[in-house]
Amino acid sequence: MHLSKIVKFGLPLMLLSACTMTQNRGQLKIEDARKDVLMGEWQDKAGMLSTFSNGKFETRTPDTNEKLAEGNYNIEEDNSINIEVKSLVKGNVSKVNCNLRHFNNTLYCAPMDEALSATAFSLFRVN
Repeated sequence: MHLSKIVKFGLPLMLLSACTMTQNRGQLKIEDARKDVLMGEWQDKAGMLSTFSNGKFETRTPDTNEKLAEGNYNIEEDNSINIEVKSLVKGNVSKVNCNLRHFNNTLYCAPMDEALSATAFSLFRVN
């Protein structure tokens, strides 16, 4: 009799908790995928290689591997990407706003300062 009560009341609770665990795992995967959309290596037309990982990035030269810039990035809820760039060459900090186009693996970026709009750039996914 005691075993039948455990099966009768315990089994539905176990199934419910399993559904909750599966649902939470699914939500985490969606969140992680959104957060990691830039993770990996990106290259500009001049061959400079930028590596993005967990909200941080750095840009290096392709020939000497010298670090040219570093900074942070944040992916907004509308999937726009804000990047704060610290130039190690010029010694200044700038902010850019980017949009990722998944169909061609290209990141289109423009400075947030409208006076610098001529310095818009694109990055192409390497891996």
